[in-house]
Amino acid sequence: MADTKITFVSAGRKLAGTVGIPDGIKPGERRPAWIVMHGFGSNSSSSNVLEPCAMFEKLGYVTLRFDMPGCGESEGPRGNLICLEQVQAASDGLTFLAKHPNVEGDRIGMIGSSFGAAIAVYTIGVDKRVAASISSGGWGDGERKFRGQHPGAEAWKKFTGMLAEGKRH
Repeated sequence: MADTKITFVSAGRKLAGTVGIPDGIKPGERRPAWIVMHGFGSNSSSSNVLEPCAMFEKLGYVTLRFDMPGCGESEGPRGNLICLEQVQAASDGLTFLAKHPNVEGDRIGMIGSSFGAAIAVYTIGVDKRVAASISSGGWGDGERKFRGQHPGAEAWKKFTGMLAEGKRH
């Protein structure tokens, strides 16, 4: 398998990633592909990204893994992970990968883990170019998830206050 470091632009920020080409693909031979997205605050070198990439490449798929804005080697303020910015980054990653000479541009799926899973599912809902989506350990009911992380009235009030302050900012 050959890995190539790449960059593409999303919302004016340079995002860093890697395209993986399975062994045996000839120049110009086109294959379906998967974009593998990391979870909240992680990066494209985490094991829950590298392992699916290796699996897909063994099955003959091209892969793209990249650092979301503000993560890993990508530009953007650290820790400022905004869902719609990550959805835009996923769509821009799709645009980039669809132009790769070894990729069938209309046969690209997305898989993510944790917050990356939520981004994969959201992206397939708003970007009709996504051929398939897999949510690996994602979450769908955000309020239930965050209430579990911030149990009790006091903790919930503090958390929702932080959200409101962030929205005002």
